[in-house]
Amino acid sequence: MFQNKYGIIFLILLSSFTGGFISNTMFAHAQDYNQVISAKAFQLVNNDGKIIGTWATCSANLPCLNFYDANNKVRLQMGVGSYEVPGGLPFIGLFDEKFRAKGLLRLYGQAEAPVLVMKNNDQDKLIMGLDFQDSTDPFMVSFDKNGGQHTQFGQYGSK
Repeated sequence: MFQNKYGIIFLILLSSFTGGFISNTMFAHAQDYNQVISAKAFQLVNNDGKIIGTWATCSANLPCLNFYDANNKVRLQMGVGSYEVPGGLPFIGLFDEKFRAKGLLRLYGQAEAPVLVMKNNDQDKLIMGLDFQDSTDPFMVSFDKNGGQHTQFGQYGSK
């Protein structure tokens, strides 16, 4: 019976040290995730090492994410742009292979009105959203091939 007590004490100590070692090993790496990493840009690469995305600054030193197609052309961009509001407002841009905007979703102006813009050959073709003053009333305007503006409904621009 005396030997069983020492065996049990030995097993308890061994279990304690083993558990402490394992938990220290597992949780020591978790502390690494709390550290700050600073960089001017980050690149996302595929299995072949080709860049398929970047996280960097676009305009006015504000952040943006770029996603590239198979031909290394930016086709999707999301970020914060400086559109008449200090500090910038969020946007999402869809681009053709020549990096011409085809579609934009963004907030605009002091009221941070949501606006959707559809383009062709760098020309606005359809713009819709909520008015720029207080972001309460919807509007939609279209543009013909000569650039003529046609209000479908609501008030486009400032009141």
